[in-house]
Amino acid sequence: MNFFKRKSAEDVFAIRETDGVDEQKRFKPFLETYRIVAFTMIIGLIFPNLNTVKKRLRILVFLYVLAAPVASTVVLDCYMSLRRMDLINVTRHCTIFIPFFVVLIKMYLMNVNRYKAKEIIDTINSDHARYNTLSEDYQDIVTDNIKATVVFEKTWAFCVIGCVLMFPLMAGVQTLYSQLFDEIPKKYMIHDTNKPFSEPEARFESPFFEIMFVYMFVMALFYWVNFTGYDGMFGVAVFHACLKMKMYCHSLKKAFEETSDVRQLRRRIADVIQEQVEVYAFVDKIQETFNTWLGIILMGTITQICNCMYQIIEGDFDLRYLVFCCGTIVHIFLPCRNASELKYMSTETSTLIYLCGWETVTDKSTRRSIMFMIARGQIPLEITAFNMFAFEMELFLSILQTSYSMFTLLRD
Repeated sequence: MNFFKRKSAEDVFAIRETDGVDEQKRFKPFLETYRIVAFTMIIGLIFPNLNTVKKRLRILVFLYVLAAPVASTVVLDCYMSLRRMDLINVTRHCTIFIPFFVVLIKMYLMNVNRYKAKEIIDTINSDHARYNTLSEDYQDIVTDNIKATVVFEKTWAFCVIGCVLMFPLMAGVQTLYSQLFDEIPKKYMIHDTNKPFSEPEARFESPFFEIMFVYMFVMALFYWVNFTGYDGMFGVAVFHACLKMKMYCHSLKKAFEETSDVRQLRRRIADVIQEQVEVYAFVDKIQETFNTWLGIILMGTITQICNCMYQIIEGDFDLRYLVFCCGTIVHIFLPCRNASELKYMSTETSTLIYLCGWETVTDKSTRRSIMFMIARGQIPLEITAFNMFAFEMELFLSILQTSYSMFTLLRD
């Protein structure tokens, strides 16, 4: 017999004999389970591989240098637009290039927090390996959670690619159509930027137009891999934290159903308490890894929604900015929703623990343990931005209200 052992936790979960390699690998590691997030993290240079830190840092410096010319061009155009009070052009530039600078910041943050991020992935890998040895009822819980996580992963990836590629696709189609059918052909840039110290029409001259088109297209692809990978990992980590809570609650229920011996029951409860402690430590790692990023997107999203609304209503209507506005709202909605689910699940554990069947046991030590577990579960786990703003649905509504207030102020 091949039994999987984890410290003294063989009594925590109903470990069974594994019958083959296929069954043993039902739950695969992070890289194989969440392929889209893992792939985009690797391509986006944010996967926390401790063996490639120096290489990633060199590439990061190279990307900063590569981004400098176009960033300088946009900043200069913003400055000239402010001088002539052209707020539509300023908000248009901010809508695109605020996320661009956020991309560079996130690459830096992931390298700074690489050890905590690596611990999150290692925890997911070790848990999946352990779940392969559990009984069918446990595996059903894991399967449902992974399916929900994969749905989130695909939905988020589709949302990002839809928002980002809308710009190069529309620019390419409009340019091609104009060249083929218009009497006076026009060119359309992915993001319209004036050529420094030149007339406005000079931006359509060769080779400036072609260079900027290719450059912006590459940047659009980099937007997609970075936002899909970094933000997707946050969602995956939160879903896994919820799974760990469901698992130890189910384990406690089975302990009371299957165990009549007081000593054995105490051991199983002690191991469940250890599982509860590990969940809190896992959530702390998520908090430390994404704390600064959550604060940045909190402020950035308010500005982005305001800019998009101003661009859509005050400027010429452009479908790209409407889609981008919707994508920005989804971008802040998903972490708020995921964090709310974590908060709800953490408090729901107290109810699940209370319903585990403790009333059938007269042992005072066991009852005291259950009482402390319930008390701890009644304190909600929260994910915060800058250790101040709790991410939840109320915050999401507050962001929308603040964005609209800023928009009305900008219009006035």
